[in-house]
Amino acid sequence: MFLIPNYLLVNRLGWVDTYLALILPGLSGATGVFLMRQFFLTIPKSLQEAAWMDGAGRFWVFLKIVLPLSKPVLLTYGLMSFLANWNDYLWALIVTYAPRMRTLPVGILTLQGRYIHYYGKMMAGAFLTALPAIILFVAVQRYFVKGIVMTGMKT
Repeated sequence: MFLIPNYLLVNRLGWVDTYLALILPGLSGATGVFLMRQFFLTIPKSLQEAAWMDGAGRFWVFLKIVLPLSKPVLLTYGLMSFLANWNDYLWALIVTYAPRMRTLPVGILTLQGRYIHYYGKMMAGAFLTALPAIILFVAVQRYFVKGIVMTGMKT
C-alpha cells in the first residue's frame, strides 16, 4: 500500500540509490505513533503540573521530565524500527541500483545463481546480517522489556 507512493516521493526528491532513500522512509510509522501515544498517556499529569507551578514552560517540561521518562519507549521503538529496516529486502531492492548501495539481505541473494548456490557464503552473510541486531537487542534488552510492559499501563 505504501510502496508505490514512497517510491514516487523518493524518486521525485532525487534520493533513489542514496542512503537517504534507505534510511528516512523507515524512521516513522503508525506503530511508532501508537506506541508513543500509549506511553505518553501513562505519564502522570501531576508531574507536568508540578513543573508548571515551578515556572517551567512546555518545552522545558518536555525536555526535563517527559523525555527522560520516555527513554524505554524511545529505545524500544528505535530497536523495532532498526530491526525492520535492517532486514528489509523489498524496499532496498527497489530503491538501489548500484551494487555498492545494496544492503546485506539483497547482497545475500546475489550469491544464489540459477544452478549454483554458495551455501557457505550465504550462511556467513546471514550470520553477519543477524549479528548487529543481536548485539543491539542484548544492549537494550532491559529498556525494551520495560518499554513494552509500560506501554499499556495507566497510572
